[in-house]
Amino acid sequence: MNDINTTYVLMAAALMGLGSILLRAFPFVVLKGKTDQPFIAYLGKWSPAVILSILVIYCIKPSMTDSQLALPAILSSLLVVALHHKFRKPLLSILSGTGVYMLLNATSSF
Repeated sequence: MNDINTTYVLMAAALMGLGSILLRAFPFVVLKGKTDQPFIAYLGKWSPAVILSILVIYCIKPSMTDSQLALPAILSSLLVVALHHKFRKPLLSILSGTGVYMLLNATSSF
């Protein structure tokens, strides 16, 4: 009952990989030599902060609907912000926040 052709699956995976590589390279090819434009500089300056803000909201939103997960999410997020503000070490901030979140979820009885 195995109707899936292995060659078809491998070709599909290869085409998806090629598509990913081309889409990632596209902005670099198109914008090569155009970094002196003010709009490109503006996007380069603010895009990382905007993308990270959207990611944080997306990740914390589900825990805000569950009161048992809300406090660990808020406390670990505050820890990440405080550690990153003080030490500017992303790995320290991320690992500490993740560890505290997991610890609080494992031991919480709110």
